[in-house]
Amino acid sequence: KVVSPTDSLPVGVILTIAATGSETSDSAVLTNTATGEKRGLSCDKNRPLFAIMDPELTFTLPPYQTACGTVDILMHTMERYMCTNPDNELIDRMSEGLMTSVIDAGRVVMEKPDDYEARSTLMLAGSLSHNGLTGAGRRCGLWAHKLEHEMSALDPRIAHGAGLAVVWPAYLEFFARRGLFTGRLERYAGNIWGADTIEGGLEATRAYFRSLGMPERLSDFGLTAEDAEYMSRRCTDDGRKSFPSVIDLGLDEVREIYSLCL
Repeated sequence: KVVSPTDSLPVGVILTIAATGSETSDSAVLTNTATGEKRGLSCDKNRPLFAIMDPELTFTLPPYQTACGTVDILMHTMERYMCTNPDNELIDRMSEGLMTSVIDAGRVVMEKPDDYEARSTLMLAGSLSHNGLTGAGRRCGLWAHKLEHEMSALDPRIAHGAGLAVVWPAYLEFFARRGLFTGRLERYAGNIWGADTIEGGLEATRAYFRSLGMPERLSDFGLTAEDAEYMSRRCTDDGRKSFPSVIDLGLDEVREIYSLCL
């Protein structure tokens, strides 16, 4: 049984990386190093009391951490955008504006890390992407995040954003191959990436992550097919659990998504 916390220590944030949105979100991630489990915990008690957000504090971030943060910001809205009840035009357009702005800013800061405008875009977008705004009126779970959690639980050296860069294109490809969610995938391809086809949108996603220096395959982390099978079973509790995405994702489906990541 899931028990929600009823109280928490007061926390303030001085933000030094634009990424998870922890400065305004209700989310936390807990890792049990003894069992290798990594699980999310979301409740309003997680939200900080205040956040000081100065984009100049991010000027000296290493490129890899900047890139990982950019991917994570995108993913917090991309997953909500690709939900099972997407019809919410206002939130759709707000989400599209956020994502395209982050994509552009990510390109800029990789070339000019002290660009204040681009850094401020990423910092504000990180907060807006994970404070609940882009999920308003939607029923969605961050299932690609769950798939990535198994990766970084298995190997803590895997940065969350880097793992998401591997999982997300495969996650979308899984649905595209089945002819599922076609209208939404077409809108994602066209409005976010300017692509004419679903396949073009998927390739544009991969190309952008590649341009940031992100890994593309599980093998880039040294993970194998055996690791993918292990993660599939851990993620679904040996097939006893499934997750309500576009279709229910059980052991077979999760196994296939990981296989597309190899």
